[in-house]
Amino acid sequence: MKISPKIIKYGVWVPRGLSLILVMIWVLQLVLGKLQTHQQAGIIITIIIFLTTAIAWKNSPIGGGLLIILASLYLVLSMNNNFPIGPILGSIPLFIIGALFIIEYLYLEKEELDSKKQGEDDF
Repeated sequence: MKISPKIIKYGVWVPRGLSLILVMIWVLQLVLGKLQTHQQAGIIITIIIFLTTAIAWKNSPIGGGLLIILASLYLVLSMNNNFPIGPILGSIPLFIIGALFIIEYLYLEKEELDSKKQGEDDF
């Protein structure tokens, strides 16, 4: 099944755009003082998210995996005896963006293999 190049182009940029929005949200929270009570932790989290996003832009499967690990770590570390909804809502964007990076990589690999198979038959 052949998908148009326009959809492929947008499929590649969706996880990158969402990760850029995520980084911008964390930086804006830091700048606007929303994280003032936890200023040092906010800076560390912003740096970790920025570096993970940079890795994901350069290498999609590794960066996607790191984003999923980061979401899991955030979810586990912020849980108490009760089951609050805040950590779940905070980790959902990281899970989604990480999964999109991995799906994008797998899809591009499949397209590359399909194009190689078609090229071999054209003697």
